Amino acid sequence: MNAYGEFVAAIADIPATRLLGRAPEGMNSSGDSQQQDWSKRIKAMQTLELGPCLDRADIYLVQSALGKAEPSASYAFAPLDIETDKERAERFAKQMEAADKLAGLNAMPEQAFNRGIQSLMIAEGYLPELEAALSEIPDDERYGIVADPSVDDPTEGGGPDSTGAGGSGSETEPPVRVAANDATPRPLYVYRKLLNAGELVDWAQGLGVKTNPADQLHVTVLYSKQPVDPMAMGEGWSSDPDGGLVIKAGGPRALERFGEGALVLQFASWSLQSRHNEMVQAGASHDWPDYLPHVTISYEAPADLDLEAIKPYAGELRFGPEIFEPLDPDWKSKIAEA
Repeated sequence: MNAYGEFVAAIADIPATRLLGRAPEGMNSSGDSQQQDWSKRIKAMQTLELGPCLDRADIYLVQSALGKAEPSASYAFAPLDIETDKERAERFAKQMEAADKLAGLNAMPEQAFNRGIQSLMIAEGYLPELEAALSEIPDDERYGIVADPSVDDPTEGGGPDSTGAGGSGSETEPPVRVAANDATPRPLYVYRKLLNAGELVDWAQGLGVKTNPADQLHVTVLYSKQPVDPMAMGEGWSSDPDGGLVIKAGGPRALERFGEGALVLQFASWSLQSRHNEMVQAGASHDWPDYLPHVTISYEAPADLDLEAIKPYAGELRFGPEIFEPLDPDWKSKIAEA
């Protein structure tokens, strides 16, 4: 019978200690490893088998229970093990140690980091009533969004630069962000100017393409027709002291046509994609199905240009800091190609 029980446990993938209700065998054996294997098995079944079934059924069950659809509703399976106070304290200490090291890297905007830490504390239930207390605090205070006290005059030092498509202003003004003390919601345009645009222009003109002026080449980060508070967008993602962003040479590149005559160079950038998604989650809009980082080379590309026969520009792309501007719907008419 014992041999048969071992056989059944192996076939069922259930630890013998649990299936047969017997004590662990072997010297210094506590049965913990078998219990961990069983928990992993249950977790896999929840994720791969039960979860997908619930996702289909919940669409109707939630609506039936609440009387309306609730797209934000979610669920979580109950823990498979009961954590001891010691284990919980040790896990908290390790998480806070990791968070402290992460904060020292300055790898993300302070507001995003604060939001993540608060979400972790709430999800883990470390501090009772924390979520209720934080919900009563304005977002700017809750996430540490503080106006720059050094900026007294929104017009001091010049206004936003207009050489990027979608913005407004004077070409002689230096590229600066919207003043920190001006948080009026507005349709917003955010972009980065291509600093080594001359290299891309030389490459495109070598193909016989009439290009946009070099000082107007840029990558769009956000094109939001929805009025948003510029301060709610947080800080740009950059490891450079000057706020710039470098796309290294090589990697995925593609030449595509957008609309009628627009020739663009597409490239992959996790930083730009993540930054764009962060802004959309903060309330900005995006009118296209996907965000594709690209530089528009020309709006008058020859119709007979065979893009499949051209190897896309693969050199380094060096972009400047983020520039925030009110959205200008008539930006395209102001571009003069060279």
